[in-house]
Amino acid sequence: MKVPQFNTFQLVVVPLLALLFIRSMISMGRGLHRRTNAIAALVWLAAGITVLRPDVTAMIAKAMGIGRGTDLVLYFFLISFLATSLYLYNRVVHLDSAITKIVRQAALREAHAPAPQIPQQKSVEPQGTMPARGEAAPANPIR
Repeated sequence: MKVPQFNTFQLVVVPLLALLFIRSMISMGRGLHRRTNAIAALVWLAAGITVLRPDVTAMIAKAMGIGRGTDLVLYFFLISFLATSLYLYNRVVHLDSAITKIVRQAALREAHAPAPQIPQQKSVEPQGTMPARGEAAPANPIR
């Protein structure tokens, strides 16, 4: 029986990917963002497999007519990056229009509402007055 030889990168990265996979599965089991955690779990699993067996990407790439497994990974990440960028851009545009709508509604509501009445405060007479310029200060009776 042949014992697989792991390099230092594999010994460091595979346990981290396993922890991320387990975390995604636990979160998915709790019902928190199931779709997102399912996708994350698949990504961590695929990353773990490709780190443990780099020849897998080469086999898939050749089956798809791509020369190297590295090129396949590059194409995958390029397409993923573009899709994520477009998705996030659309979310920002949607949030911007929603915020604009809310602010307009609030401005119209405040424009039609009567102005709040501010209660008048009683004027308070000062305890002592400051001497005018050039006058002497009053004597301090507490001395």
